[in-house]
Amino acid sequence: MQSFPRWIYPRTSTNILDGIDTFLSNQMDQFTPYGPRYVQTYRYPKGHDIPQQDLYRGDTYDTAITAIYFLERGNFARASALADALYLAIMHDSNGEGRIATAIDSRNLLSAELEYCTNVLFSEADSTGTGSVAWAGLALARAYHYLKTSTYLEGAILAGNWVISRLKFDDRIGGFAGGEEWGETRKWRSVEHNSQVYALFRMLSSITQDHKWESNTEHAREFVKYCFDVTEGLYNTGVGAGNELEQVYPADAQLVPVLTDIEPAQNTGVLRNLVTRFFTNTGNFEGIKFSAQGTGIQNEKTAAAAFAFHISGEQEFKSYADRLYESLERQIGSAPHTDKRGLVAAPSKESDTGMGWSYGGWLHCASTAWAGIAFLGKNKPTANPFHLPM
Repeated sequence: MQSFPRWIYPRTSTNILDGIDTFLSNQMDQFTPYGPRYVQTYRYPKGHDIPQQDLYRGDTYDTAITAIYFLERGNFARASALADALYLAIMHDSNGEGRIATAIDSRNLLSAELEYCTNVLFSEADSTGTGSVAWAGLALARAYHYLKTSTYLEGAILAGNWVISRLKFDDRIGGFAGGEEWGETRKWRSVEHNSQVYALFRMLSSITQDHKWESNTEHAREFVKYCFDVTEGLYNTGVGAGNELEQVYPADAQLVPVLTDIEPAQNTGVLRNLVTRFFTNTGNFEGIKFSAQGTGIQNEKTAAAAFAFHISGEQEFKSYADRLYESLERQIGSAPHTDKRGLVAAPSKESDTGMGWSYGGWLHCASTAWAGIAFLGKNKPTANPFHLPM
């Protein structure tokens, strides 16, 4: 493993970042310690009856956010192994053209039985969400920024081009669709996804100086602006297949626009409404709900919110950031199923999203990587995944 200079990235008093390094490294190395590979999304405790497909699941999103964490941590050897895997997955997707599957079998990236296409684990993984493609592109663009490996930029451009060519709406609402299933475009559009592709296109514009990215950046931004609910002071989740606004308010639909700075005038009000509408408790832990309609802490959102409050620079949010950081650190140390290194997706058996499904309380790569980014962000605000470090 490549070392990194400790003086650049100060550790917390409990060496929390060292533990996060260990957990995420172990999730990378579950099935092979060498070469391009995905992370294993969850780690389940022994003795639990887990469906095999879930046990071996490797999500593109979890792999991408872990790659970004290792880039910001200065561990370029591990970041490169993950970026290489994302590039290979894009180049060997069964549909091609820059698409990347939502999830694969993390035991084996490519399958000889599938003519060396990505080894999708379950039928829904042959679909792809816009977010998966955007996150792969964000990780690859960032890897190119640090390492100047040409294949990473090639992969990020392929991902961006796929979104534009397959998912772009040219109606009055604009924006980009939610992905595709079996070659058919999903007709709904989300604020979260459009904020993510906004960030990807902005990165590609900065790197390539190609003006086509600028117009598509604005196309995504206009959709996000359309979905802001002035009465609630929050972003709707997006629009459905019939172009109706969805009256649901997920935390991601607030946090990603704030962290991308897609509409700066709304940021302070959205953060205030996160405090009043999304703060919750599970046992003796404090955190952020998945949505305004949900119940229970979800830790990806808790870590992202801690980071957003901290880097806002506004004194009114400092105490809320501190409370979330303290909760995250205690959860790593004492939440059910913790190994005292990684972070569970939720500190309870189930965390209701308010959108018809729940998170289990298992150790989780994306939650852990977001926590790592949040703790890095205390001293390094440029760890923001949605902006290239300058």
